[in-house]
Amino acid sequence: MLSDRLRSRLAQLNRQPLPVVRDAGKTVLRTAAEMLDRPSTDSVVRKRVARQSSIDHGCEIETPLGKHLVIERPVSELWNRSEQVVARAQAEMQRDAGDRQQHADWPHFIAAFPQRCAFLDLETCGFAGSMVFLIGVIHDSPQGLVLSQILARNYSEEPAMLFTLWQIMQQRGTLLTFNGKSFDWPMVNDRSTLHRLDAAGHTCQLDAHIDLLHHGRRQYKDELPNCKLQTLERYLCGRRRVGDIPGSEIPDAYHHYVRTGDESEMRSILHHNALDLVTLLQLSLRFATA
Repeated sequence: MLSDRLRSRLAQLNRQPLPVVRDAGKTVLRTAAEMLDRPSTDSVVRKRVARQSSIDHGCEIETPLGKHLVIERPVSELWNRSEQVVARAQAEMQRDAGDRQQHADWPHFIAAFPQRCAFLDLETCGFAGSMVFLIGVIHDSPQGLVLSQILARNYSEEPAMLFTLWQIMQQRGTLLTFNGKSFDWPMVNDRSTLHRLDAAGHTCQLDAHIDLLHHGRRQYKDELPNCKLQTLERYLCGRRRVGDIPGSEIPDAYHHYVRTGDESEMRSILHHNALDLVTLLQLSLRFATA
């Protein structure tokens, strides 16, 4: 049974559904260097090539390890109240930081957000040891918070995709995930080792890794049916997903995309990944200001 405290908080939630923009025609395609907020160097060749994928007008990126696709959208297109919520949360975090009794993670998050933070969610071909084919990252940019979805269009593009993730992480040492300490981040490191990115010096060390699964369990394990991401999303963010692709179907949907080039199910995966990341951002701000 929900406590009176949680009932009171839920009553104040904005329960508008989260719009996800599928038509990215307004998105400005940038060079890879601009998208990663890093200048181009002689040793790292990144450029936008002429061909575009029909998946949300993504940008094909060329790296020293090959090519992959990046679909970049402002977070404000995915969550229409994000700019106001982020600004309000930042003001509250700075104003009350010294007065709250918080877990040790949150002062670190407050100091790093948003410039040195990255919110990460992976889509893979199965359990540990399987291929990573989609890396979703919310990070800061000159245009504000953006969602970059780094996609391997076939099995050979995984090394290039991981290379681009590490370029992003070199500037952002604070990582936020959901169950990422047990799954996402070990997967990134294991697959990077397999492709010898660590031996080539393309990886880096984190300053902090904040796993929201642990914070959800710490605060709500006795008040909610469970502490899965979509359960927290429903009760704390006031959203219930309709028509979302089940996680168990994602590996087969990706294999079908690689075999046939049919993008319909791939769009569903991108939609699912975007929702997970926006929820991760929203929960982080709630926990940091609680």
